[in-house]
Amino acid sequence: MIPKTQTKLLEDWKKWSYVLFFILIPSILILVYLLPIKQYFILNPSSPTPISIFFSNYTHSEFSHLINNLISYLIVIFLLFNIEINKKMFLKVSLLNFLLVPALSSLFIIYFLSKVPPVQGFSAVVSAFMGYLLYSIYTHLKTVYYEKLNNSFLWLLLMINFVIWSIFNKIEFSIFLILITLFLAYINREPIKEILTQIKSRWNKLISQKFLERFYNITIFIFTILFVFSLWSLIPSRIIFGSSLINTPTHYLGYCFGVFIPVLIERWIK
Repeated sequence: MIPKTQTKLLEDWKKWSYVLFFILIPSILILVYLLPIKQYFILNPSSPTPISIFFSNYTHSEFSHLINNLISYLIVIFLLFNIEINKKMFLKVSLLNFLLVPALSSLFIIYFLSKVPPVQGFSAVVSAFMGYLLYSIYTHLKTVYYEKLNNSFLWLLLMINFVIWSIFNKIEFSIFLILITLFLAYINREPIKEILTQIKSRWNKLISQKFLERFYNITIFIFTILFVFSLWSLIPSRIIFGSSLINTPTHYLGYCFGVFIPVLIERWIK
C-alpha cells in the first residue's frame, strides 16, 4: 500500500524508465524467443560459449516458460515502481541485474552444475529483482514508517522467507530457522510495533478513499506481501523434473544478489 505522503511516487519516474522496464526489456525477451537461431543462445554447461553464457538468460524455447517469467518480471517491476523511493539505487541495481546476474548465473552452472541439461530462461534475473523488492520494502519502511530501522530488520524479512521455504519443503532444520527468526523479531519488537501501528492507521484512512484509489492501493499491498515472501516458490526441493531443469541454485544466487548488492552499494558507493 502506498502511504498518502507517497501517492505521487509514480509521477517521479521519468518516461524513459517506463519505456525501458515495461517495453524494451519485454520486447527483447519476445524478440529472442521469435529468433530462428535462438538455439545458439542456449547454454550447454559442458560446452559453453561467450554468447550462450550471457544470452541464455534471455532465451526461452517454450511459450509458457516465456510468459511465466515475463509476467513475474512485470509484476515485480510494477511493485518496485510503486515502492522504491531511491531511483538512483534502483537504476544501479537494475543495471547489475540485467548485465551481471546472467554471467554469474551461467558461470555458476558451468562450474558447479556441469552435468545438468541445457539451460535457458530469465528466472535468475527475475529472482534478483524479487530479492531487490525485499530490500526496497526494508528501505521504504525505514524512510516512511520508522527511520531507526537497521539491517537486522532486513535479516528478519529474509529469515521469514527461509522459514516459509523450510516449511513448504519439510526441511528438518525448520525449528532452528524459526528460533533465529523469533530472536530477530524480538530485537526488532519496537520497530515492528510502530510499523504495525502506522499501517493500521493508514489502513483506516484507506477505507475513506475513492473506490479506484482504494482498489489500487489494496492491490499493491496484497501483491507486495505475496512477492516479498515468495522465496519458497523460487527454491523448490527438487531441481530436475523429467528432462526439465528448475534452476534452483541460480534462483537462490539471483535472489541473494538482489537483496545484498544494494546493501553494498549503499555502504561503499555514495
